[in-house]
Parts: sequence; C-alpha cells; structure tokens
Amino acid sequence: MSGPSPKPESLHLVDGFSLIFRSYFAFIRRPLTGPNGENTSAIFGFFRSLFQLLKLRQPSHLGVMMDSPGPTFRHARYPAYKANRDQAPQDLQAQIPRIFELIDALGFTRLEREGFEADDLIATLATRCRSEGRECYVLSGDKDLLQLVGDGVYVIAPPKGTEGFSVLDREGVHQARGVYPEQIVDYLALTGDSSDNVPGVPGIGEKTAVKLLAEYHDLDTIYRELDSVSPAGVRAKLEAGRESAALSRELVLLRTDVPLELEPASLRLRPPDLAAAGGLFARQGMHTLVKELEA
Repeated sequence: MSGPSPKPESLHLVDGFSLIFRSYFAFIRRPLTGPNGENTSAIFGFFRSLFQLLKLRQPSHLGVMMDSPGPTFRHARYPAYKANRDQAPQDLQAQIPRIFELIDALGFTRLEREGFEADDLIATLATRCRSEGRECYVLSGDKDLLQLVGDGVYVIAPPKGTEGFSVLDREGVHQARGVYPEQIVDYLALTGDSSDNVPGVPGIGEKTAVKLLAEYHDLDTIYRELDSVSPAGVRAKLEAGRESAALSRELVLLRTDVPLELEPASLRLRPPDLAAAGGLFARQGMHTLVKELEA
C-alpha cells in the first residue's frame, strides 16, 4: 500500500455502498455464486477489500457509512439528482441484508442518517477528526470525497485489478485529478458528475476545467474575471452555464454538520462474533474468507 501509515487511534471510514457496488460490478462478466447458485460477488468483494484493509492498516477505529434509503436534501433542491440511475439489479439487492448482517457480526459500526448520504456522514466525522487532531482515512472510489483531503484527512482508493490500495494526500489528489482538494467542488461544478446527474456547465470537460482552475484558482474568480477567459467559445459556455454551475457546486459540496450523537472515539472496533461471521461466510461458500477470518 502506497502512502502514509496510520497513527494510533486513527479513524478509518468506509463508503459502504460505493464499495458494495464496485465489488458487484468487478465480477459482472464472471459473477461469483454460492452453493445455492445465488450471486455472491458483492459480499465476497466487499469483505475481501475490508479484510485487506484490516490486514494492511490494522485500524483501531472503523465505521461503515451508508446512504439513507429515501430521498435526501439534494433531491429536495434538485429533483433530477441521481434520476439517471437505474434500480440496482435484484441479485445485488439480495446481497445487501447479508452484508449488513456480516458487518454487525464482525464488530463494525454501521451508520446511516435519514435525509443524508454516506458522504455527508463521512465529511462530518472527518471534520470532527480534524478538529481534535485525529487522522482520518476514507475508503472510497468516489471523486467528490477528495474535497475532504488535507490536514490529516486522506482518501484510500480501492484496488484496481492487481494493484493495491493507494492513499491520497493533497499532492496525490493533484496528481490524480489535476486539481487540489480545495478545488474539487469547483471542478465538479464545472464538469458535472454524470453518475449523480449533476449538470455542471454544458460543454466544459475535464481538461478545460483543470486549465481554468489552474489559471483562476476557483469558480468565483472565473466568473468575476469572465471577460478575460479565452477562447471566446469557453467564455460563452461559462456565461450560459452560470446558474447551472452554482447549482452544481451546491449539490457536490458535502455537509459537515450532520446530527450525529457519536464521536470518532466511539467507533473503536468491537470484538467480532467469529462463530456467527464464520458461519455466514461458510454458508455462502466463501471458504477463503473463513480462513482469513480465522487468521
């Protein structure tokens, strides 16, 4: 694993559904199945990644953050938010209760709040960690969480293929995206985010957004000095998309004030119920995970 090693008492936060979906689609061409023939790709991929994280980083505090099942404040602001997403496949939906059961058996705190996304819970806890001088590591492949990086907050990118985890600090975000963490919100306000149906500025792509932010640093300055933007075609697109950019920035900005009654210190790992977890894995035919659990 590349990147800094965690200090004692560091908090690790897992973007639950991001990792579940990534795990399911990683095996989409050759799905894994259990003894009863049902798809188990999401279960296996999720816990294989989680066990790798535990082995490599040995966290003392860890929480799995989940999206609330209903609409959020972003849907109230923009009804088309995430409207382009298809419903999750049935064989994926069937695995989620089993994943929740295993998370609980393994002693991980699982958290969701009505009206908020997992990203907002993560942002709230990461901000609390920063205020108390505790390191925070976020396991997620979602680019909007890169806005949190800095001052002791890091994003751990999930493995791709045979690659291991990579830990992104401020410079790592710049190398990966061409902009710094404090520019990610404005970057997404310009480019939009097709996965969440965030519109951005029509006609402004990633390369143009990176170039604009390198020259003007932030969205407010771009619009304040719009007359100096060139070429004229880019300037015209920015002018036409001014309101869309403002809306998009509002949608991608993460909330750091989610009402949570717990603090980072309360997310210390609990002793797992090895018998229950081992039995659940065994019933899914995941003997390699049973061995990892025993080890």
